[in-house]
Amino acid sequence: MLRLVFFMLLLAGSAGAGYAGTYRLTGRVADSTGTALAGASVSLLYPEDSTLAAFGISNSQGEFVITDAREGRFLLQVAYMGYYTVYRNVEVGAAAPTRLESIMMQANKRAHVLNEVVISGEKVPVRIKGDTLEYNAGSFKVKPDAVVEDLLRKLPGVQVDNDGNVKAMGKDVSKVLVDGKPFFGDDPKIAIKNLPADAVDKVQTFEKRSDESLFAGIDDGQREQTLNLLLKDGKKAGYFGEVTGGLGIPEKFDASAKVFQFRPKSQLAVLGMFNNINKFGFTFQDYINFNGGLGSLLGSGGRLDMNTGDMPLDMGQPVTGNVTSGAAGLNYTIEHGRNSRLSVNYMGSGMQKLLKQLTTTQNYTPNGQFEKLDESRSLTNNMSHRLALSWRKQIDSAHLVTINTYGQLGSGNSEATLHSQTLLLDWLQNYLDNRNDGNGTQAGAGATASWVRKMKGRWPVLQASLKGEYTNRNDESRWHNYAHYLLPGQEITDQQYLRNRQVKVGSFLDASIVRELGNGFYLEPQVEGAYERATNLRTQGPLTGGHEVTDSLSPAFYRDVLQLKEGIGLKRNTKATQWHVVLKAGQLWLTPVLNQSQLYRQLYTYLLPDASWQKSMGPGKRLSFQYNTSVVAPDVLQLLPVTDYSNPLLLTSGNANLKPAYTHRLGANFNLFDQFTMSSFFVFADGSYTRDKIGWSRTVRPDLSQQLQAVNTAYSTEARLGVQYSRPIKKLGVQAGVNLNENWSSSQAPVNGVDNVNNTLSHKLSFSFSNLNNEHWEFRVGGGVEWTNTWYNINRELNNRYNNYEAFGKIGYRPTAGWNVVVSGDMTYYTSRSFAAPVAVPILKAEVSRYLLHNQRGTITLSGFDLLDRNKAIQRTSQLNYLMEQRSNTIGRYVMLSFSYRLNKAGRKGSMPGEIEIR
Repeated sequence: MLRLVFFMLLLAGSAGAGYAGTYRLTGRVADSTGTALAGASVSLLYPEDSTLAAFGISNSQGEFVITDAREGRFLLQVAYMGYYTVYRNVEVGAAAPTRLESIMMQANKRAHVLNEVVISGEKVPVRIKGDTLEYNAGSFKVKPDAVVEDLLRKLPGVQVDNDGNVKAMGKDVSKVLVDGKPFFGDDPKIAIKNLPADAVDKVQTFEKRSDESLFAGIDDGQREQTLNLLLKDGKKAGYFGEVTGGLGIPEKFDASAKVFQFRPKSQLAVLGMFNNINKFGFTFQDYINFNGGLGSLLGSGGRLDMNTGDMPLDMGQPVTGNVTSGAAGLNYTIEHGRNSRLSVNYMGSGMQKLLKQLTTTQNYTPNGQFEKLDESRSLTNNMSHRLALSWRKQIDSAHLVTINTYGQLGSGNSEATLHSQTLLLDWLQNYLDNRNDGNGTQAGAGATASWVRKMKGRWPVLQASLKGEYTNRNDESRWHNYAHYLLPGQEITDQQYLRNRQVKVGSFLDASIVRELGNGFYLEPQVEGAYERATNLRTQGPLTGGHEVTDSLSPAFYRDVLQLKEGIGLKRNTKATQWHVVLKAGQLWLTPVLNQSQLYRQLYTYLLPDASWQKSMGPGKRLSFQYNTSVVAPDVLQLLPVTDYSNPLLLTSGNANLKPAYTHRLGANFNLFDQFTMSSFFVFADGSYTRDKIGWSRTVRPDLSQQLQAVNTAYSTEARLGVQYSRPIKKLGVQAGVNLNENWSSSQAPVNGVDNVNNTLSHKLSFSFSNLNNEHWEFRVGGGVEWTNTWYNINRELNNRYNNYEAFGKIGYRPTAGWNVVVSGDMTYYTSRSFAAPVAVPILKAEVSRYLLHNQRGTITLSGFDLLDRNKAIQRTSQLNYLMEQRSNTIGRYVMLSFSYRLNKAGRKGSMPGEIEIR
């Protein structure tokens, strides 16, 4: 590992060597009267193409500093809203002055009359416009086939991590708009990972208020950090995109297509992909939604699922298994008439996944510990389709209506084998051979409608929303078990089937009205109501004998949940401070019905307070607190009082006497973004306490088989603390970031009648360095270490500790406009303190690209993945009364040759240099 880290740092040093011999320039910006101008953008531009060489922003005294200016001749550009842009030729070098003459800016009187005057052809790299930070995309050099994610990595004040999560102005970006309109729903990664960078004219980042708040004119305190991608004029009439195809060895392929068409009143995007290199959908969120939704349903056969999940590891490690997958997506948005917008989204995906896993579990009981080894193999096929429509209509100046609907269909099948054995002091106690297969379908639909009405007088706003959902799942599983218990020498053979149908119908209604009290105070009475019926129709019996039915295992079961909440809120909103306090009384009726016989009807009553406070302490500085409560009713499968015998070594059953879980959450955030240094500092702390947490009671029998039953545990507590700091070090030409995260959890679960308290404390420290805007070199290096401690009260001698170490690096070199070379590596090292042996997983990747054809529309790329052929997928988990390590197969080394062609058929060309465009 140390050799790999040293190699990465050596390459990083080589890439950063281009910043040696830099100079520090200072100066002052003022208006014609000599008054300092704070927030003016000061840029050094390359004269040949006006791209950005170095950058600074003036402070409150009008002073600016550019610390990474390299020797040469440049064009100095100073821009400030409402003033004419100033240009000067400057020379940087040992013999040139480092203190520039004061820059006096003249007011643009037309700018005070019109909303904005933009001189086409003028590139201002970074502009501050009130609460919005705007970047000119053309001032930052990226490779010809770059996507928006590559562009964002070049922007000062924007951070993009390895997984594509974006921070802007120090806050997580949760929404990405294209020309002010939503793009493929609410997943920001779809836009940044698929839109080509050369289609973007400007990138804006700001804190967006909700549509309802903007319409009503009353600030509700809700903010979303938002990126708005403004497209070039030439991309708004015609179409553009990219088609890619690649073949590799051994037997790998990857194909994708992206076509976009944007017009002033509409936008259309069509995406498609097909590959066998473990790529899912268009963002990783597609994989999470797909595999964790329908995939988990079919994997468990409609039964209680004790699996910990199938999630990829951090630091860019691929997901588990060998996967062939395809996906297609369509997004169409049109503005028909004034203040009316209709969006249609379709997402479809399918996959075939071969998964092999070896799971080692150390189980703890009051009397000692034992070990369980599971070796499994599964082949799963899934298909899913989802169609969504969204309509937003401002009927008139007083009414706003929003309607969102969706429908989804899915199907899947699987076949799997499992060999499980349990050992005590290395002596075999029992083992199980299991074969199972299954198939299933899923259908669902839902709709949400909201209405906002503005009124005159002391009651200015009335809001209401209605939501309805329906899902129908059908699956059948079949299994063959052979279990052997060495003591007392018992053998069990079991062949059964299980058909399961789950139907869920739910509705939700809420309404509120705002009373203006004056001086920024508002009173808001509100009411909510929700009803849900979840039905589980189960049929089980032996496979032999013509699918006979075992009555005791084939109940008809459903549960009804009715909730009512009444409350009143008080809030006050000023320009700098927003706060609200809401006190609600909640009633929840829970009614389980087994074989048409009502088991009980129980009423639970709760107080449900909610409060928040946030204060803007200046540009980019905000402090906030949040507190809320919630009640969650047990699911139908958790209530179902029937034992699942599909795994005789691990029996599970529901519990009809479960109570709802009642949770309190408290959080605080401090955010600081310095627009002058482009540095950000973020601290967050949050915690939760759950009473009557729904968990598991575990009984370990003398033969070491286990029985689990859903129960309400006394409590579950979690707490987190995070500190993040990022800033550019202009003298070195790098962006540096450091993160510290603390996580603590404590939960209670009975083991053989003894209340076991499981405590887990983890610490994680990580860092990263990446270079700033550079014409030829790009690098990113970093790493992290995580310490995890777990201790139990059933036997303190069983407490465990394990550590993970991570490192990553990426070096890109573009010697000429026609070539690009990238080498990257990831290293994850798992210690062995609580496990059998340490594991090191180094992943080395490389690619060489050659750009050709007119305007470099064609790209030939030779790429290699896992060149060391050392890839492994490992997951370690501590929970309940066990410590688990799971090793899975995953994709290994391959080499691929691919060709990409960029489509670009533009209509009306953009404004010519020198033209004045008025917006």
